[in-house]
Amino acid sequence: MFDRFGSFFVECCQWIWRIMMLNWIWFIHVLLGGIVMGIFPSTIALFSTTRLWLKGDLDQPLWPHFHQTFKREFMRVNGLGWIYLAVGLFIALNIYLVSQLQGFFSLLCMFALLLSLVMYLFSFLYFFSYYVHFRQSFRGYLIQPFIIMLISFKQNLMIGIGLSIVGYLLYNLPGLIPFAVGVMPAFWIMKVSLNRFKHLYWHQPEVEGGVSK
Repeated sequence: MFDRFGSFFVECCQWIWRIMMLNWIWFIHVLLGGIVMGIFPSTIALFSTTRLWLKGDLDQPLWPHFHQTFKREFMRVNGLGWIYLAVGLFIALNIYLVSQLQGFFSLLCMFALLLSLVMYLFSFLYFFSYYVHFRQSFRGYLIQPFIIMLISFKQNLMIGIGLSIVGYLLYNLPGLIPFAVGVMPAFWIMKVSLNRFKHLYWHQPEVEGGVSK
């Protein structure tokens, strides 16, 4: 019994260390990219690392894998990320403009825009997990996450609930922010996405469009 408890304790410590180190590496690379140019490739490298963990590869050295992914995907991911960001800003601007109006038609427009915002946010979340799991064209990385979001209501709900729990924990335990703010949501989104990708691979191969990495 003591041996099992000791093994469990060691494994817990190893996971805490991995999460802390990966979160700090993510922070460092965001800063290396000047924040503005670093946030998207750093987050892709973060998802790539959590994907390795979920596939059972826990022995991959964190820094070399993260840094190589960051450098390799820097230009392409920034291009995609800024397109996604521009779409989000466009929706947010329209929500602001419509909020200044009154009447039944403005309420309909607001409902449509809020629905578009929710769909956009989930598509954006799927983008990161889809990018690190499939080889795809530039255009495909913009379209396929949106399609997956449309046909994945259950997974959308799971991601939303999981992120709400993570947000609640970080809000009530702000001391966790420097150590887990990036890794916890990325790990959960990647876990849900991997299960969804497996299902799509077997039942709807045309949805993926890319080749599994």
